[in-house]
Amino acid sequence: MSAQPSASQSAAISAFLWLVTLSALQIWAPKLASTPQLTILGGFVSSLLFFFGVIFIGNLQQETKWVEVVLSLVVAEIAAASVHRVCATTCFIFSLILLGYMNFVSNAQQRKAQATKAAPVRKSK
Repeated sequence: MSAQPSASQSAAISAFLWLVTLSALQIWAPKLASTPQLTILGGFVSSLLFFFGVIFIGNLQQETKWVEVVLSLVVAEIAAASVHRVCATTCFIFSLILLGYMNFVSNAQQRKAQATKAAPVRKSK
């Protein structure tokens, strides 16, 4: 099993994935806007822009505040709206779901770190 990437490596990976996702979204924009099902898919893909943006900013600053989250959401919404108006709406919904999931995972990791830090150390005799 390999070690976790450093914060700078994770930032570079998320920036790369953000660019690839944005490029794919713009290349496939006419197809994504063609049917209602693909429009919803376009909103989901746009919410991945939000996800990668939050990860990128969080790794650069070591802490993500609401301003950065809103900035990432606005950028993802603009990209989604360039495909279709419904993509922007579904992007917002999927982004809120992703934000809730990221909050859940972050809280679980913090609880795990605090539990290992607070565990008493036994001395053997």
